Amino acid sequence: MRKIIVALIIVSCLVFSMVSLASVENYPEKPIRIIIPFDPGGGSDILTRAADKYLNLEQPRVMVYLPGAAGLVGAMETLKEKPDGYTILGHNANNIVAQYLSETTYIMLWRELEYICDLVIDHTVIATSPKTGWKSFEDAVEYARENPGQLKWGVEGARGISALTCLMVQDATGLEFRLVPYDGGAESRAALLGGHIDLLSTTVSMVKALEESGDMVPLVMMDDTRSPYYPGIPTLQELGYDAVAFQPRSFYAPPGTPKAIIDKLADAFEEVSKNENFIKEMEELVFVVRFRGPEDAFQVAEDMYNDWETVFKTYFTE
Repeated sequence: MRKIIVALIIVSCLVFSMVSLASVENYPEKPIRIIIPFDPGGGSDILTRAADKYLNLEQPRVMVYLPGAAGLVGAMETLKEKPDGYTILGHNANNIVAQYLSETTYIMLWRELEYICDLVIDHTVIATSPKTGWKSFEDAVEYARENPGQLKWGVEGARGISALTCLMVQDATGLEFRLVPYDGGAESRAALLGGHIDLLSTTVSMVKALEESGDMVPLVMMDDTRSPYYPGIPTLQELGYDAVAFQPRSFYAPPGTPKAIIDKLADAFEEVSKNENFIKEMEELVFVVRFRGPEDAFQVAEDMYNDWETVFKTYFTE
């Protein structure tokens, strides 16, 4: 009797394996859900919809909006979904890493979720208002040196990625800034335009229109490369300051999703990254197409974690 039970278990496992293998080989066989963990109309939504037009996956995709907690709600939902390739998350690696470091969550989501790819990046830029009269980042540095603790830097929340970039620059320059927290990016930008703060860090896609209207002045890039949209503006590293930040926009799958499915999805997104029409659309959005496959994208997040951990522990650990 025992031998019969064991045999049945083995047969059941073999059947399950064959079904799973067949599912992988025939993937996809039904529509794919793409979770957008932010409100419609934001950067993640716009990027995903643009990419979706060029994705060659034989089945339609359905956008599902699960906003909340700066993307954490949608990420946690993805974490518990079935790992069959029919749920994808569009999110930003820097948000995920910062939320762990700031103890918003105790889960290292970039390690738990399966990376599909990074598709584009949005350069981080430090900007000022024309009211300051500063034309370069060194002008701001000179003011901060002459007026310790008086330079007002607007941040989104007291412990988020925006505060982190400010503190990274503070450490790199050896200067002291006054962090002024706001509820969100719209409020901090309004404060800068009104002359209530002196600096903020934002993205090139966000600052471009305000710069063109004369309401904001980009001073320096925080990526390790110059932005193609501002080739004349140097990076912090070029000025001798060791601080790097940028926003990769990424795609993930639930834990345990078969490698064959991950590879198929990554290949499809890589083809999108080479599509000239998609590239033109990204240029209109002021994004930079920079594809990284699963391993490289994961390493980018790991590097962020390693680079930022000390800053978070220094300033945010009670």
